[in-house]
Amino acid sequence: MLSCGGKSRIIENDKEEIINIEVKDLIDEIGKYVEFTVVETDKKGGKYRIINCFPSEEPQDSIIKVVKTNYKLSN
Repeated sequence: MLSCGGKSRIIENDKEEIINIEVKDLIDEIGKYVEFTVVETDKKGGKYRIINCFPSEEPQDSIIKVVKTNYKLSN
């Protein structure tokens, strides 16, 4: 699964890597969603994104929510 919500891409470029995928229960426990953890690293640090994909019967109607953070590598 490289996309969610129609054309929303999980990996945005060739420097990113998915480091974790989890299937989680929704709060009401009736449905599930997929959480992807994606990192893009360089020598100083990088970008860290958590992407939640809430599937729908029609893939283009799926909802994607992204939390973005930056991090620095420790020496």
